[in-house]
Amino acid sequence: MIFYQKLRETVTGKIVIANIIMFVISFFCGILSQESELIRLFALQPSNFHYYQLITHQFLHGGFFHLLFNMIGLYTIGKDVEKWLGSNFLVYYLFCGVYAAFFHLSISDSTNPMVGASGAIFGLLSIWTLLNPNQYLGIIFLPIAIRAKYLTSLLIISEVLLQIYSKDNISHLAHIGGFICGLCIFFIQKFFNNR
Repeated sequence: MIFYQKLRETVTGKIVIANIIMFVISFFCGILSQESELIRLFALQPSNFHYYQLITHQFLHGGFFHLLFNMIGLYTIGKDVEKWLGSNFLVYYLFCGVYAAFFHLSISDSTNPMVGASGAIFGLLSIWTLLNPNQYLGIIFLPIAIRAKYLTSLLIISEVLLQIYSKDNISHLAHIGGFICGLCIFFIQKFFNNR
């Protein structure tokens, strides 16, 4: 209960709560299958695209670990980015996800539905890295922490290589697109902050 109250104190925490609620609803309604009606309606569907899917796909996840890793990433870096962006945080967060989806749709020939918050989270990651380039950051699978500027660079290079060579079901293009969007937001916001 204390953790829930702490989550509610920030927009980042409220986004985490919204994602968890949507996952629980999805789980109990049995809609995690790609053939389900709600996935067909609310996931990003290249073959059955509706504009609202640009937002709704960001709150759906394909499994428990997909949700878990995304929410750990969001909560870890989101709070700092939220402090810097202030009241614009939610709009920028969603916009990173929207841009990531457009990036995916414009380049990928995949017909698979896309779900997840990682495009938006990669946008936050680029902002967070530019704000904290020398802060140490870890990945769950690695036993060591690495300076953010190096770790983020490795992640983006990995995403580009995976997009080119991997045949997995992950939209690496969405990650790259979200990251690019975050970079643009950072420099635009910095410009207005310095005026």
